[in-house]
Amino acid sequence: MNPLCAGLDTSGMVDMSARPPSQDSDRSPHFRLSLEALERRENPSSWYQDVGDFFSSVYNDVTHEVGSWFDSSRGKPETIPPAAPTGRPTFVYLPIAGKTISPQDDGWSCGANVAARFLNFYGVNISYETARWQATKVENAPFMNPGEWGQGTNPDALLDLLRKYKPDVRLEEETTFARLLEILASGKPVIALVKPSPKSDIMHYIVVQGYNEQTHEMYFTDTNGESYTTTYADFQRMWNWNVGWFLNCVYDSVGMDPRTIVY
Repeated sequence: MNPLCAGLDTSGMVDMSARPPSQDSDRSPHFRLSLEALERRENPSSWYQDVGDFFSSVYNDVTHEVGSWFDSSRGKPETIPPAAPTGRPTFVYLPIAGKTISPQDDGWSCGANVAARFLNFYGVNISYETARWQATKVENAPFMNPGEWGQGTNPDALLDLLRKYKPDVRLEEETTFARLLEILASGKPVIALVKPSPKSDIMHYIVVQGYNEQTHEMYFTDTNGESYTTTYADFQRMWNWNVGWFLNCVYDSVGMDPRTIVY
């Protein structure tokens, strides 16, 4: 299974290409278990109590982790606070390269394609083809050969690729929608990892380029070079994705989490 680069379901979205709108920590799941209780055997009754406490701790840690895989907040929109207190502009639209960058023409290199579009915004003259070749050489790439066996670029690999050309690029995982709007408001486009359609279990990268707080719309460019607009709620369903506890866990193990952004 290729975990990245499913085709984007654009039903319900408006193609904006012809008319732009006018207006690092450890995230791996782990259990913090103390074995000190098993060292204290002087008092048998105390030892039995400690053993009980130990297994109770295991149970609580496991249920907490499994509960995070079933997180009921995944796939649901957030409640967004008003813009006024933060001084955030109500409308942002950043120009992202469309047809000047070749469209994605394979099943794995959406990360490389959005990398080229993102870097072009900052004046880095790099083609999709060059970015795709570079994506197979970064340290975190799942596979070294593109094409048939290419499994896409995980967020850490995408970060490494972008930092070859723009060292200050940052990665955030499980961030908030308000944070995403804040970054866009600062004049920075954002690469987002999304679930491109409700029935898909394959992830995809897009470049988010703006928002309209009056109409509650988001603007983004896809790897085909087209720009689209969608509602806040529909964008958040794509971005705050949920593919079931098993695949959520698999994706997490390779550094792919809901609400991931690179900027």
